[in-house]
Amino acid sequence: MKFDVVTKDSLRSFVSKHRLPMVVEFTQESAQKIFSGDLKVHLILFVNKTKPDAQVLIKMLQDAAPKYHGKVSLCVISGQIVHWTLW
Repeated sequence: MKFDVVTKDSLRSFVSKHRLPMVVEFTQESAQKIFSGDLKVHLILFVNKTKPDAQVLIKMLQDAAPKYHGKVSLCVISGQIVHWTLW
């Protein structure tokens, strides 16, 4: 069996890629980890979890997640009302 050589850079890359779940619930606590990571591309699903189709949408995102793991940060923001502030 052949093993890859573990280097400082490869270990850093692995930890960075796997420090969050493939689909992460966007919260005040997770926001810092999401936006301070190496990934600079984010797909954010705004969903009202009280609606019947919410879990279907989240499941679709989870099914797609392995294809984009390490390339795009996939996030879910749940809530009934989203307020936008324009500056």
